[in-house]
Amino acid sequence: LNIYLVLKKTKSLLNKKLGFLGHSLGGIVSIQAIENGFKPDFLIQWSAPIGKPIDIMKYQMRNGIKNYNNLILGNSIEERIEILDFVNRIIDENPNKNAWELRKIVKKESKKMA
Repeated sequence: LNIYLVLKKTKSLLNKKLGFLGHSLGGIVSIQAIENGFKPDFLIQWSAPIGKPIDIMKYQMRNGIKNYNNLILGNSIEERIEILDFVNRIIDENPNKNAWELRKIVKKESKKMA
């Protein structure tokens, strides 16, 4: 998105229309950019997924597209999805926390579950 701001101020582009082209997960990012105040002249969504990124991850895990074994602990796909849901719940419940603060909350809450 920084590139968008740079392009918007570039002299040779001042009278040109600038927009976002979002493909797949990039479609979600382009929408999030607009929600965060970026105002492109146009938006093209190409093969944009429907749903939250977590739903895409679960779909990929369940269908063997990507298993995230190196990123999410668990002995089975269902355990990994359960952990993913737990972390996502913490993130949703604490929208104003940074990654470090969220990590502390996840650690504290996971101890309660053990």
